Amino acid sequence: MKDDFMYSLRQEPEQTFSASLKKRLEESDRQSAAMLASGKARLRFGFSLAMLGLILAILFSVSSVRAKLRDLVIKIGEQGVIVSQEYPKADQTALVKPIAVPISQAAENGVFLPAPLPKVFTLADDHYLFYQAEGNEKVRGDWAEVTWIGPNDEKITMTVMEKEVMVLIGSESLKEILLKGTHTAGLYKGGWNTDTQSWDESIPVYSLVFVKEGQSICFTGSNSEDLILMAELLFP
Repeated sequence: MKDDFMYSLRQEPEQTFSASLKKRLEESDRQSAAMLASGKARLRFGFSLAMLGLILAILFSVSSVRAKLRDLVIKIGEQGVIVSQEYPKADQTALVKPIAVPISQAAENGVFLPAPLPKVFTLADDHYLFYQAEGNEKVRGDWAEVTWIGPNDEKITMTVMEKEVMVLIGSESLKEILLKGTHTAGLYKGGWNTDTQSWDESIPVYSLVFVKEGQSICFTGSNSEDLILMAELLFP
């Protein structure tokens, strides 16, 4: 099974997808306006919904509502997420070769590592991988990847993007959590399966995504609790 679940973190939706999504949101706005005018609207879930016209962003205060949405652009904290049932097109992907950089240079290059690191986790290598997207129009910004090895050879990878980027997922089980009780993050399981060309939640990988100081960060691994532990170490 091929599980190219990570590359969606680096892609922007194609224009046809955005146009289709925009049309659906416009239709939703008109329907909502008609319901309000007729006095049939009800606040059934105890949350406030802010429709932002034609802007492709909807902010929800209750994470459970997000599980019912399809093909929507939402925000979890500062992290933008696209929930879609459409498999990413081939022209949305790109192959970028990494450069090995000594781990000792991570901080000076803007790649800050979780600290203090629990003793059960060790760096997989004495370097991290840097992906430079210069000259590649399909990729927005550079990114770096650092991998640790934990108990039972568990691998945890941290991907740090140069800037904020959208995350494209097909999961309806996206959860909103708080890191250290104050920093909002999104947690989901699975990834895009290239064999079935669909989202596959049976892929045994969790992803934890959030924005810190203008950078999109993603932790991936088989244990969601370990991801949260590592992520919280980035915040003082």
